[in-house]
Amino acid sequence: MSQIRNSLFHDAEFKSEIRPALLFFLATCVVWTAFDIVYPNVPGGTDVFHYKDAGCNLAGGYGFVSASFVGTGSFDELLWFGQGPLFPLIYGAYASVAGCGFVADNVFDLFVSATLCVLVLRLLWRSLAPALWTALAVALGIILPSGGFTWPSDRPDHLALCLVLAVPFLFSTDDNRQRRDAAAYLTAGSAFLVSPYYGLLALAIAFILGVNAEGALERKTLRRMIAGTAVFLAPTIAAVLIYLAADSGSLLRFTRHAGIIFDAESGFLAKLDHAINSAGLYTQSLFIKWLAGAAFVACVLAMSLRRPMRPGGSFVPSALLALLLITPIFFPRQTNYFAAVAFVSIVIALRHVARAGTGSATWRNVVGAAGIGILVLPVMPSLGVTILQRLQSHDSFVEQQARAAQTEGIGSGVVVLPASHYFMYKPLNRRIFNPAYLTDDHDRQQIRTTVVCRMGHPLNVPFPTAGTAVPTENNTAGQVPITLAGRTIMSRDWGWHCLHMPAIR
Repeated sequence: MSQIRNSLFHDAEFKSEIRPALLFFLATCVVWTAFDIVYPNVPGGTDVFHYKDAGCNLAGGYGFVSASFVGTGSFDELLWFGQGPLFPLIYGAYASVAGCGFVADNVFDLFVSATLCVLVLRLLWRSLAPALWTALAVALGIILPSGGFTWPSDRPDHLALCLVLAVPFLFSTDDNRQRRDAAAYLTAGSAFLVSPYYGLLALAIAFILGVNAEGALERKTLRRMIAGTAVFLAPTIAAVLIYLAADSGSLLRFTRHAGIIFDAESGFLAKLDHAINSAGLYTQSLFIKWLAGAAFVACVLAMSLRRPMRPGGSFVPSALLALLLITPIFFPRQTNYFAAVAFVSIVIALRHVARAGTGSATWRNVVGAAGIGILVLPVMPSLGVTILQRLQSHDSFVEQQARAAQTEGIGSGVVVLPASHYFMYKPLNRRIFNPAYLTDDHDRQQIRTTVVCRMGHPLNVPFPTAGTAVPTENNTAGQVPITLAGRTIMSRDWGWHCLHMPAIR
């Protein structure tokens, strides 16, 4: 194995060929950072309240609490436990230094995405021919905010994927087996504290790579897997004990949220259809990446069976294909998970093909080019639309930001507003709430202001008023269609303008 690894490329030759790509990648990091500062107007993702509100409150000195997350039924701020706590804790530590606003949030997301890109490039270092590795580095630089995965959308997926990909990285960098296994399983346990699905995915990857390293599933391999699982569970057990000591009701809130996610009222196909089409181009691109990833791994498996790489060389692609097929069955609503398992599987499959060896450089290059295409191409349409959206809605963003800051009473009471405007109003009032989380248990009398915004509503219709009396500003002026070469390419308004509607007592 080490002979194959060392003979793929001469270091000096390889480094010389890829140096321009590395410089280009670094340059794109600078360009994208500048773009995020000049055009900070990225709408908050659907889950921004759920995953970042507790971090912002922690940074503001109010504790690791939030009122606006699924399943609370109250406007009271409670200890946050709606998912793994690691992501909002890390975000809170960052926000305590950088603040909780558009620019700071963009830079955070960009840094995590860039880290994910670097991990991909490092894992595929010398697994691809220099020309292909160069193409991958250039492509990832161009789509840097996506991390090669998808737009972050204020979710923890990118950070979790960094930890998932750290597992194969650890398996390849330490010859001390016990130390390697401990680090890999502890990293997988940390991924679980970011998001349980990603922790399970990382654990599965650790199992797969551990068995592959041994060449067979033997008794000693099982013992290592059991010991690794104990290491994997240790961070979660510690976190649960801390939560129970701090707030005995926190675990109930977590299970309530999990129950909402896994609600079984609708059938499998209905959930799958909702997941694919719920956010248009964004979720459809994730599903396409999963389909393409499954086909890619299936092809690698077929070729490994037809041209044996080495004894057991088909085990890794077989296991990856199983993960790809299992994910939609257990998580039919989560297209993010579909794309995530495809993303990880493609990277590991590319690495496996090179490490196992096929005896055909042409086949290896074809596989590499196909894998790069699947990683990169599905991301480009939604990323391109997002860039156009930021460029064309910037003036509207500046106007609404000034209007929000000047609104009387916006800093007091509970303010209900859409997730898209989270970072516009969070610096003005920490008690902002996502209307999507409102239930019959909430005391609506505590709501001081409802912010009704145009963004996401169909073009050329009156300003939405949420069923209240029609205000004088009800018109279609100021709408922002997204255009390309003078042609409207989206049917929805992406203007930032909002109405501030005081509560009717």
